[in-house]
Amino acid sequence: MKNLLVKIKNSLWFIPSIYSLLGLIFAIAVIYIDQNYVNKHPHLFPDLLLTNVELATTISTVLSTALITMTTFTFSISMVVLTTYTSQFSPRVLPNFITDKKTATVLGVFMGGFIYSIFSLLFMRKSLDNQLVISAFVGVFIAIICLLFFIYFINYVGKSIQVDLLIEKLTKEVEDIGDKFKKLIKTNLLEIVKKESKYYEKKYSKSFEIKANTTGYVQKMDMDVFVKIAEEYDVFISVNERIGEFLTPNTLLLTIYSNQNQLDHEIKNRVLSAITLDSVRSSTQDVSYALQKIIEIGLRATSPAINDPYTAKHCIRNIGKAMAKILWITEGNMIYKDKRSVPRIFIPILDLKELLFLTFTEFKLDGKENTSTLHSVIDALIIMAKEDGSISNRKVIWEYVCYIINNNLDSLHRIEREYIDKKLDILHRYTHRE
Repeated sequence: MKNLLVKIKNSLWFIPSIYSLLGLIFAIAVIYIDQNYVNKHPHLFPDLLLTNVELATTISTVLSTALITMTTFTFSISMVVLTTYTSQFSPRVLPNFITDKKTATVLGVFMGGFIYSIFSLLFMRKSLDNQLVISAFVGVFIAIICLLFFIYFINYVGKSIQVDLLIEKLTKEVEDIGDKFKKLIKTNLLEIVKKESKYYEKKYSKSFEIKANTTGYVQKMDMDVFVKIAEEYDVFISVNERIGEFLTPNTLLLTIYSNQNQLDHEIKNRVLSAITLDSVRSSTQDVSYALQKIIEIGLRATSPAINDPYTAKHCIRNIGKAMAKILWITEGNMIYKDKRSVPRIFIPILDLKELLFLTFTEFKLDGKENTSTLHSVIDALIIMAKEDGSISNRKVIWEYVCYIINNNLDSLHRIEREYIDKKLDILHRYTHRE
């Protein structure tokens, strides 16, 4: 049920539905005021707010037509943006625009205004011709609000299709994941360990394996639920698959260590319900997928169809910037603790060597025509090496740069080689500092 609520909340139609409902409620409230208060207590309403029913009908008709036109136009603009995202950036970044609350809010405001105008027209009766109403004035006020939102939406769309701003936004997405983990570490609810601690083998006498019951990517793991279950039943949960992995039925998903002779069926159901599997990946907790979006924009920019090397360079440097903020995560795996600092959950994490291979290696780094890409990758590694990471991580960075330049230096011109040597000297200084 919780996963269903999250999906509904993140869907495109959720916020517009809320605003549509508010528009309906607001229309009923104004109609009620018109029929029960305006003509019985006219002294409560300034003359400026009042119009006759005929004029109110005309105004509501014009407003409803205008608002449905603005709604249609907004949908059309959204489709153009989605086409641009797919053709020039990456299909993986579509959810960043579709599920954005700003887009859904603008659509919701237009739909709420349209529903208000339609319902106001519905209750305009000929028998009320001699009466005064305030619904027309309220409708005009709502139309002005919708117009302001439309201007805001145009400005927002203009920024959304700027590739540099999109890259910055995706970079911030990766950094936010690291910030969430840092907060947990500060509160002593999370610890990064080099290897999985085997202390639970002495503490617990039994182990129970739980397999995946469906096919899909591991989108999210609700760690709060995991810890609550582990603390409640005094068990330790060791997750076997990383977030972002593709699972098939009967894949070993996790192991529960307990002192019970048999695992309570309720524990299994609750644990599985805390893991979200879907046909698509999500960047909520998946660092590698969040980086993949930036990688695909950079790769698309290097294609002959687009041929935008500067965007590719910007992507690569932002990958380095993002990875610099999460280097500490790659130093080991994660152990989640309860409020008494008792280890409860083990989560495997990609190490830096794997992460580097899955990111920069996607770009073609061999051949004379790709020297600019090679320069940018070294720049990104320098950005990473400047961070106060562990000695082991700095060693991995240097090993990786030696790997990518191994087959390149001999084919380079002397001037290009001198330029790269200067960058390598800088990188060597940062990776070999004490």
